[in-house]
Amino acid sequence: MPRLAQLALALAALSPAALAQPAYIRDSIKYGEDLGGFEGPFYNGEQFGAGVCVLGDLDKDGVTDIAVGVPRALGNRGALWIIYRNPDGTVKSRTRISSGESGFPEIPADTYFGCAVANLGDLDGDGAPELAVGAFSDDDPASGSGAVHILRLNPQGTVKSTLRIAHNAGGFDATLHAGDAFGYKVFALGDINNDGAPDLGVHARGDNELKGALWILLLNPDQSVLHATKIGHESGGWPLPLDQFDRFGTSAIPYMDVDANGVTDLLVGAPGREPEHTGSGEVFLFKLNPDGSLLEHHSVLRGTLYDQLGAGLARIDDINRDGLDDLVVGGDRFYFYAPREDGSWTLLCAAPGACGSINGVFQSGGAPYAEIDTGDLDSDGLIDLLAGAPNDDGADKNGSDRGAAYAIHLSNCPIDYASPHGVLDFSDISEFLIGLDRMEDHTDLARPYGVFDFSDVLFFLQLYADYCDMGPTIN
Repeated sequence: MPRLAQLALALAALSPAALAQPAYIRDSIKYGEDLGGFEGPFYNGEQFGAGVCVLGDLDKDGVTDIAVGVPRALGNRGALWIIYRNPDGTVKSRTRISSGESGFPEIPADTYFGCAVANLGDLDGDGAPELAVGAFSDDDPASGSGAVHILRLNPQGTVKSTLRIAHNAGGFDATLHAGDAFGYKVFALGDINNDGAPDLGVHARGDNELKGALWILLLNPDQSVLHATKIGHESGGWPLPLDQFDRFGTSAIPYMDVDANGVTDLLVGAPGREPEHTGSGEVFLFKLNPDGSLLEHHSVLRGTLYDQLGAGLARIDDINRDGLDDLVVGGDRFYFYAPREDGSWTLLCAAPGACGSINGVFQSGGAPYAEIDTGDLDSDGLIDLLAGAPNDDGADKNGSDRGAAYAIHLSNCPIDYASPHGVLDFSDISEFLIGLDRMEDHTDLARPYGVFDFSDVLFFLQLYADYCDMGPTIN
């Protein structure tokens, strides 16, 4: 086949129509038992990865660092690993925070510290973030009522000071009951009421006979609770009945001030919700009042049978290049959605699947694709995913719930190429090939912004194939 015909076929394979569903996952790194530079051993049931959090560049070496919770370590007291990473994403060093360790106070057994973690930002200006860490089985005042610990970190990853938020502690004056599991998940909500202090969402998984609830905690500058509102069954303005195992409030992220009332609105997941307990899942838009109570809600996404949609939520960059930031929703897989201007959402693809592959398989146990945080993990300027897999069975697959975590690097599959001669896009390549076909001596293409030659076209196609891990390779 002539060279030009081969190029034409290559171009057809990479045409704009084919770009509608690119592979958004470029590659991934798995952290686990002797994986990703994290040296073992891991023990059965520890659930490394139950909570995950992107920290930013904690040690100022130009590489983003992470935190991973292990709630069933050390007699179920739990632990949080602060993980410093090398430029290739592997583990450089680590610090463990647990009972009586790295500046953290003693806590009882069966507390499950590290079940969830959220980055509140560097609130004291010392270069290290403040974290909210869940301990859902804390027994003070009642068995399994739960707690959240605010950790003020040193840049070395040790704890400078702590604040415990629980029943009658940390400014939280609301009532918690036995089995509420307050702190099962925690969410950094930003400053939803615009008072200059970050606010916190807390999932109480066991609330009201396992229906679940979302607590909105408006915080003071010292991270103690200014005001607390529970949104759940017959609480906080929620108008609909909830069923057992709806897991209402399992995920929550700040979205935008949709109704322009000065309060940031939220997306909230209920992965066990309807119909008929099939675990299809649902995601809601919450419009809030200034006190954090619910003004109104709208159902924005519903899953199908056993999707468990809404087990996790994360906002990401505009990976489909339509000018609007996109969304990843956890469940039985990661679902990538793009917003429409009318407020509805379009499913782009899911992973594993059309969105790309992940270096490993998330093993079942509830919704396996649930723990998500976001940040630029590979320094390419694009938001990536940090995902937990607490039910992973370990390197030899002979364990049980040892756990793992994944750095998942995303791509928005560029459709243009900034060559030394200017920016080249698909329309330029089409015109170039047509001109080359009609005029054998025509080996470059004059555009208003530059002159491109044959090598530019080849390099563009190779760049696209390399960057997106799809498309033909041109030799």
